[in-house]
Amino acid sequence: MVTRVLCFAILAVLIGQCVTRGSPPVPPQLQQEWNRRFAALQKTRVVWYLQHQRVLRSSPQQYTDILQQMERTASNVARKELQAQGVPKEQVEEQARDFARAFVSSTPLRPFSFQTEYEIHNHGDTLLLRGSEPAFSPQGVESVWWEVLYDKNAVIAHPTRWSLSGRSYDSHTFTRSLAAGAGTPRVRVWKRNINGALYRLPRFPVCITPELVVLLSGVSPMLLYQQEWSLQQEDAEKWVLAQRVGEGELAPFTLRMTFLKSKNGAPAAAEVVRDDNRYREVYRVTSWRLERGVWVPEAIHDVRLTDLYEERREWRLKHCGPVPSDNGFVIPKGMPVADYRLQGERITLDDVHTRGDLAVGYEWKGTLPTEDQLHRFRAKSANESVSQSGSTSTLWRILPPLLLILIGAYWYWRARRAERRA
Repeated sequence: MVTRVLCFAILAVLIGQCVTRGSPPVPPQLQQEWNRRFAALQKTRVVWYLQHQRVLRSSPQQYTDILQQMERTASNVARKELQAQGVPKEQVEEQARDFARAFVSSTPLRPFSFQTEYEIHNHGDTLLLRGSEPAFSPQGVESVWWEVLYDKNAVIAHPTRWSLSGRSYDSHTFTRSLAAGAGTPRVRVWKRNINGALYRLPRFPVCITPELVVLLSGVSPMLLYQQEWSLQQEDAEKWVLAQRVGEGELAPFTLRMTFLKSKNGAPAAAEVVRDDNRYREVYRVTSWRLERGVWVPEAIHDVRLTDLYEERREWRLKHCGPVPSDNGFVIPKGMPVADYRLQGERITLDDVHTRGDLAVGYEWKGTLPTEDQLHRFRAKSANESVSQSGSTSTLWRILPPLLLILIGAYWYWRARRAERRA
């Protein structure tokens, strides 16, 4: 009897170890350092200066070929859609041409140089990010300013103001008639894991990754993806940990992070590599500052590599101080919302591109609807769900996935042509 009870007890312990996410193989000393850093950096407000640059990895001629092919495809798609909508024949060609030119001039594939500031409020259980991202229009590189709230059960992104086609707007006096019919930037809402885990989210603004949230704000690396860490290397100077992420945006990929023993276990470097090796991110802390008794990054170098371009970002810490009592996060009533919470926290951009009904659309009334209310919204007005592009225009709903297909087809065509010449 005692033997049987002992066996069941051992089995229960083993099962508990298998299902408990809170016990990854992180060295105890490093776990203590993480807890100490997290406690010290709560209730802090940090301000970062960012210099953001994108350079092409393809030749200028290759880039020109891509844009020309994009314009031809956009024009063909627009022409068919306009004809289907019953637009008079004499207006179809002009509107299709204007749309194609506007679409190509707004492509995010363009090289650019951009400077801005980011502000992060670390409240412990919630985070608030404020910053801007590049926006592309025929007039050049402009901006959209966002506030992103990591609440307990949701991530909410609010476009506070934007500058497009030489005009400025804000969410309090928004308009529904921006450049090329792209519509008003919408509030975006995603589900947040009950444990507060940080995941990559499709159509997430301000170019902030979960790795950057950890580096810039001081939150615990334990929140990254809620996957089990494995110790890859330990010596007198550092720990190197890794985890593999098999689900969600960008997956499958591997994350490796380096933590310095001389800097309170602070993350000093990170690398994200997709399994197909077609996408890579590298983060490296280049200088440090002592704040609240712990070391924090003062400068971070961030590089992203794709087949077509390379993005380089330099982050510099301008301020670290106490967080204000009121975060000032207010969404004006009436703002259009695209709510993705019913899809879970592991929704991907492929899901958004292949299905147009993933987001539930509604107008902001002052509070976040419950998920039961979202189900009722969807049942009541399924045909009013927000498109994946956040646009009121059918054309702008169709073009983004075609753009991805077009780029892939272009490179396949180049490879086949090279083979024939050889």
